[in-house]
Amino acid sequence: NILSITCILKNTTRLRNTINTLVSQVKNVKAIVDDLQSGGCHDEMAAIVNAQLTPQEMMRKLLDSATSTGAANALIQALLTHQKDVMDDLIAENA
Repeated sequence: NILSITCILKNTTRLRNTINTLVSQVKNVKAIVDDLQSGGCHDEMAAIVNAQLTPQEMMRKLLDSATSTGAANALIQALLTHQKDVMDDLIAENA
């Protein structure tokens, strides 16, 4: 059980670090939102994200909106398209 708890804590820390990296380093949020919107994401989600004042706030809202597997996969694909450098760094860190 201790091993399981340690594994969960490591994964939680990794997730927190990943979110922090995405929020601080992703700058092309509008392009990502446009991709997601053209792929079928809701206009309401796009409006909420685009209403934020900074790229960091926009990215937080975008991450909050990815509540399903399909939405998360679409977001990852858009991130790989528009912020490949950031995603490559995250993949390397978590390998």
